[in-house]
Amino acid sequence: MRGFSENQFYTSSYAVGTAEFRQFIGPDSYVFLFADQAYTRRDEGPDRRPDQPTGLGTGLSFRTPAGLFQFVYSMGRARSQPFELRTSKIHFGLTSRF
Repeated sequence: MRGFSENQFYTSSYAVGTAEFRQFIGPDSYVFLFADQAYTRRDEGPDRRPDQPTGLGTGLSFRTPAGLFQFVYSMGRARSQPFELRTSKIHFGLTSRF
């Protein structure tokens, strides 16, 4: 989930919903705002309480010769992590077709 470290959540079951608002600035380029909301549950171990993590952020996506590049700045909130600038994350990726 955007706004969190990889492998931060160990769950038995989960559900994730995403809302993303895009403003196109070119044929394959856009800026966006997003909100990710999840429900997680762990049925094993000492911590069995459900959690509802939330990720909020903004980003930019544009076409390069290598493919579609996406840059995202996000913050996440969960039971173990409040919304704070020091816990914000930068995510980036490249999607190419061949």
